[in-house]
Amino acid sequence: MCWFRALNLACCAPRISPLQQDTAAPCEPSPNPPVEAPAALDINGEDTLETLGPGHGAVTMRLMVAAHGRADDEVRKCLAAGVDDFQHLGTAALLPHDILESIRERTAAGRLYWTPTVGVAINYAHLRPNSEMLDDPAWQRGLPQPIVADVEQSLAAFESLYERLSFLTAHDESMYRQKFWQLIGTGVELLVGTDSGNPGHFHTFGLWVELDTWVNRFGVDPMEAIRRVTSLPAQVMQVDRDYGTVEQGKYADIVAVRGDPLRHIDVLREPVLVMKHGRRVK
Repeated sequence: MCWFRALNLACCAPRISPLQQDTAAPCEPSPNPPVEAPAALDINGEDTLETLGPGHGAVTMRLMVAAHGRADDEVRKCLAAGVDDFQHLGTAALLPHDILESIRERTAAGRLYWTPTVGVAINYAHLRPNSEMLDDPAWQRGLPQPIVADVEQSLAAFESLYERLSFLTAHDESMYRQKFWQLIGTGVELLVGTDSGNPGHFHTFGLWVELDTWVNRFGVDPMEAIRRVTSLPAQVMQVDRDYGTVEQGKYADIVAVRGDPLRHIDVLREPVLVMKHGRRVK
């Protein structure tokens, strides 16, 4: 499946000033309303995706095009169409030679992004024998009781649900790690994403599980992993003038942890301070 998304942000919030004081940023209306125009591709049928040439709507509206990247067929079709970013990474087998060559051709000509969301696939392999982490009540914060009860009911049947999630599970972690490094070897720019919202993969732990997988299981340098969850995504979304790094003039979005995430990436699981747009929220 391929879809188009437009990102248009306009914010009023404190920025980082030379004296670290809150300074109000002017609030200006966005000149264009947010746009989200999905275009589905049935990869199992006879559909083909038209090439994203200069006259295509996504191009004329300057939208980046993202595509699912789990199945080889959808990767081939969406590479041929000229998508900008793939999301997810299939767990069944390594990427075949023809896809690797196509990716290298793309990266030689310009940037191609991939958001592999590998943490959920690795975590599923461990949840089946031991699902204790799902007992953490943190996922209930802010949810009304009827929703909590509904989720708890579904978790009670997680074992049977797991069978339907087999295609999302990294049954061969060694192969999956190798596939991750296949992508890096092609020159793709990897971005951190979580795929949170899948059964048993809550937003409260999705990000640190992803970073833990990148660093402790797949061997990515911690600073590189952090860069790919902060400054690089801001550049991709074209909001790096305001977000992504701690600099004078940017919005003060900051987390503080006890310990050194460059030595122990999992300390990011428990931030002791969270600042959003210059205001402390934790």
